[in-house]
Amino acid sequence: MFFNKSKNKYFWWVIIGVAALLVVFMHVYKICDIPFGLNVDEVAAAYDALNIARYGVDRHLNSYPVYFTNYGDGQNALYIYLTAALIKIFGISKYVIRATIVMASFVGAYFGFRYCSQAWKNRRMDALFLILYAILPVFTMTQRFGLESHLMLAAGIASVYFLARAMESQKTVYYFLAGVVCGVTLYTYALAYIVLPICLLVLIAYGIRMKSFSLKRVAAFVIPLGILAAPLIMVQVVNMFDLPAFRIGPFTITKLLTYRSDEVGIGTINIWENFKNVLSNTLLYDDRTYNSTSLFGNMYYVSIPFIVLGIGKAVADAVKSVKEKVFDYSVPMLAWLLGQLVIGVLLTGNSTPNNTRMIGIFGCLLYFLVVGLSFVWDLCKHIWLRRGFFTVMTVVYSIGFICFAKYYFTEYNEAAYPFNWLFYETYDDIGEFVEENEGAEFLDRATNYPFNYVYYLLEFEVNPYDFNLPVNGKEKYLNHDINEYTYRLSYASNYVVLRNDESSQEVLNDLGYVCYPAGKFYFYVSPLENFEEQLHAKEMFYLDEVSLDDDHLRISGWGINAASNQIYASFVIKTEDEMYVAEIDERADVVSSTGNEALLNSGYEFALPLTLFEESDSVQLCGCDESGTETILYSWTRKE
Repeated sequence: MFFNKSKNKYFWWVIIGVAALLVVFMHVYKICDIPFGLNVDEVAAAYDALNIARYGVDRHLNSYPVYFTNYGDGQNALYIYLTAALIKIFGISKYVIRATIVMASFVGAYFGFRYCSQAWKNRRMDALFLILYAILPVFTMTQRFGLESHLMLAAGIASVYFLARAMESQKTVYYFLAGVVCGVTLYTYALAYIVLPICLLVLIAYGIRMKSFSLKRVAAFVIPLGILAAPLIMVQVVNMFDLPAFRIGPFTITKLLTYRSDEVGIGTINIWENFKNVLSNTLLYDDRTYNSTSLFGNMYYVSIPFIVLGIGKAVADAVKSVKEKVFDYSVPMLAWLLGQLVIGVLLTGNSTPNNTRMIGIFGCLLYFLVVGLSFVWDLCKHIWLRRGFFTVMTVVYSIGFICFAKYYFTEYNEAAYPFNWLFYETYDDIGEFVEENEGAEFLDRATNYPFNYVYYLLEFEVNPYDFNLPVNGKEKYLNHDINEYTYRLSYASNYVVLRNDESSQEVLNDLGYVCYPAGKFYFYVSPLENFEEQLHAKEMFYLDEVSLDDDHLRISGWGINAASNQIYASFVIKTEDEMYVAEIDERADVVSSTGNEALLNSGYEFALPLTLFEESDSVQLCGCDESGTETILYSWTRKE
């Protein structure tokens, strides 16, 4: 397992090739299907990337933000810009949305491989790193969907690689590249703002001990890092001191709607509890089923003792390195690990140290796993012990990987749903349904969509200027309700319903909705589509809603006698056989808009039988004045 590079050279290149193919397979196979749907932040990044590619703005109409607003509390920029570049070339698709994280996973594998090549110059530990990268669950599960902060895994590995190469080689070019890569890493995840400086402080102290710095090399590192960090520092200043957003050329220094600085703190945290959570979430598994699974753990449970051994061995090597003033590759990894542990214990409130927030730690944990396995191998002095250790580890990890791969690619989606509450199916099937039924009258009717508004915007590729989120809000586009179902069912609206949402289907079926299959969804058309609707009042009348509430059909709105400019004495609904009288409602909004307090009681609300439209061919809503004269305001007449 840990033969010298000079032995079996071609055999090891075959192993490396197989491992590389395995990395590709685990990150590409069924990439559009597993995990199902799109994460709420994944779809948000994708829509903003689409807008950046086409219009140069995000959905909040900010020009090329250095930090995106997202749902108000911010989103990291690198994933969005990389995806925008792919959209420019290949167009928008789920493949493209997830291609960025897949390519990043390959970057992480490559630089981890290169790091081990440098750390063990005469042994094939790089092959072991690559094999483990391919088969350990956390590197598959977190690197297959476009959660933009997960880029920090690959960026962290690359940053540590270039920092280590710079310190070992003392070449200015590596210091420059380290500055660039570390600067780019800041755009992968805001928590890198703390992790990276801690890592750098440790390495600065280490470099001083090594006497390896020069003004030229320091400048080569600091200048690119400073240039790349400056816009993000300005974002922090703007939000910390409540300053207005501004632009530098085409780039926006963003003012967030909600600034999450309180998620990292000192005064309100329980350091010991957070530290235990860090260990539990990273060495075992976290509570996000899209990040890990308790069946296999993040890195298989058998890895834990070897990781602990590896950290211990790395610390011993680091101490020896400091004493002897000889560079050791364990030191940069330990420095990065320290930065990750510090951020883990500083997280407060709802910001727990789950795998997403600790994503940058897994590259160094894998390195320490390799160190631990190597350490045990070296302890085995007899050839039969080494063969036994090699055989046992090969069998254990092979069984673990086969079982995990089978579970993940055949059972995972079903097992994870509905616990993956941050993932929702895309509206691809609805888009196809709308296209197939182009021109149908029922598509013009207001339609309710069940998920977060960005899913609608992405599927129908809505122009952000037409949507105008800052002015119009997120609830509606055109006449459609696109930001989840409201608490009250609108009888006058169509509904998009997931096939596994049986409770909604039962309600709509009972109300007489017409159901059309649409892939993973059903498209339910309002029963009112069977009626010709006519507004008879030309002014001073409004129908707010026809909705379901407490086993009644509710019709509400307001109306004023246009001839007398006075309120109606009552409102009635008449069918062929029945008449229903409305409750009069106070409408402060009408008073406010007209400036006439006499119109306060201009509102109406009917509580009607659910069967009203099923059993009637004609329904009229009338206003009645004091003399009893009725004026037809609105009517529904069944189509022939």
